[in-house]
Amino acid sequence: MTSLNRSMGLVLDEFYSNLRAVAVSAATGEGIPELMAALDAAAAEYEEHYLPELQRRKVRSVNVCLGGGVGGWRFNNGWEGQGK
Repeated sequence: MTSLNRSMGLVLDEFYSNLRAVAVSAATGEGIPELMAALDAAAAEYEEHYLPELQRRKVRSVNVCLGGGVGGWRFNNGWEGQGK
């Protein structure tokens, strides 16, 4: 159990170490330009780094379902393969 707790702690540390924060005042609106710039930067990062990987995974998933499958199994209007 200690190993699991340590692993979970490391994941959380990694997650929170990469968060960006922008101070914004709800009362005065101070910080809105910085917020908009941070959102633009986050959108650009998503499109450059994360979106291509998601698209690759989607293509791979479709190929598995329509193509050779995984471990001798394939999907073609129902699962067919070993074990039937």
